[in-house]
Amino acid sequence: MINLRNLFQVAVSVDHRYGPFYNLGQAENVRDALLAYGYRAVRQGRITRLAMGPVAHNGASGYFGPVPLPDGRPRIDQTLPTIVPLITGQAADLQETGPGKRA
Repeated sequence: MINLRNLFQVAVSVDHRYGPFYNLGQAENVRDALLAYGYRAVRQGRITRLAMGPVAHNGASGYFGPVPLPDGRPRIDQTLPTIVPLITGQAADLQETGPGKRA
């Protein structure tokens, strides 16, 4: 029975009339499920947010970007004191930030 269901899903997915709409709906379902899992992980305390100061995630103002911090230091000087303890397992003293913070 499951194989028959899967066969119909594949047939609808490849149909040029219905496939694009079906695939978009499936992509939205997957996205929603992943977001729900991420939020659940935050609520359960399995994800920790750490303050990185005035540093973006990527680009020229990112963790390793070439643009200096407002105080003139290289961005890597702000990044390494947070990243190295995470990698070496010494992260217990880092300040948490964001939803459910303990700091």
